[in-house]
Amino acid sequence: MMSREQYHTLLNIAVHAPSGDNAQPWRFVVGEDTIDLFNIPGKDSSPYNFVERGSFFAHGTVIENLCVLFSAEGYATQVSLFPTSDPDHVARLIVAEGGARDDGRLAPLITLRRTNRKPYRKMSLSTAHIQAMSESGKTMITDQKVIADLAKTVSLSDRLIFEDKSIHDAIFSSIRWTPEEEREKKGLYIKTLELPPPAQILFKRLKNWNFLKILNHIGISKLIAAQSAKGYAASSAMGVITMESDDKKNFVRAGQRFQRLWLIATEQGISLQPVTALAYLAQRITAEAPLDLSPEHQDEIMKADKNIRGIFGIGNEPIAMIFRMGYGEDPTAQSQKTEAHITYTEVRQ
Repeated sequence: MMSREQYHTLLNIAVHAPSGDNAQPWRFVVGEDTIDLFNIPGKDSSPYNFVERGSFFAHGTVIENLCVLFSAEGYATQVSLFPTSDPDHVARLIVAEGGARDDGRLAPLITLRRTNRKPYRKMSLSTAHIQAMSESGKTMITDQKVIADLAKTVSLSDRLIFEDKSIHDAIFSSIRWTPEEEREKKGLYIKTLELPPPAQILFKRLKNWNFLKILNHIGISKLIAAQSAKGYAASSAMGVITMESDDKKNFVRAGQRFQRLWLIATEQGISLQPVTALAYLAQRITAEAPLDLSPEHQDEIMKADKNIRGIFGIGNEPIAMIFRMGYGEDPTAQSQKTEAHITYTEVRQ
């Protein structure tokens, strides 16, 4: 069996996983041959994290990382989701020698995977790359005209940041303006947003809601959304991951599928950016928990959700993830990860 040192090393690689606003809402309890994964409620306070669904999705990405890492070490991993009555007990992983999955090659890519918000080159994914990612169980579109339509639709989420105070305040509270600030408290490091230097200066001023309201009279929110749409349209493909139901287990499983897709994309030299905010806001509205969104914004969100579903040809299945992919330069910066929060019980020294 693995030693405490081995568990420590692998868990601190596994937490190089995506989470809303880089909140990293997880902790681990490690036994001799088990890892229990727990959600930390409220760690991700984003308005998009409706009833912790975003956090459960993020836990799925960590679980997939662990399965890949143990495979690389020659271990099989059995995963049980929500194995106890504790609603925050997301998963129990039982680790056993032998019978490992044949995907250990992806292990070195876990720390290389990162969100890339830069514009990508307007070129189609190669047939080989599409085939390489076909196992992830997602729906993808590659037609450039359709991508442009979808890009304009999802850019509504960027406009809402500058028109709805509750979303604005939540997003800006998660932004970290310097590496030192991010080390002290994890969040979205400003350079990962890939804003040009002049826009970074203005962006900091937009933290002031009263100042922003003045600029909105001259259409700043619509201008920002138009620029976002232009960036999203510069993609080779856009994809969606749906589920049979909104059961929390399905959000975890969707996170596993997405992380596997992202690791394979990284292996193939393909950049990726999640753009899922509208889907989670639509789930809030459907559940009659719409924050303080105005009726007009709620209507726009639901129309956008309908358009997204029409573009992808999906029905009422819950959406777990929308993303864009393409070929682009390396991102300017990467969000920092906190050392894994681990409690050990009965693990060999």
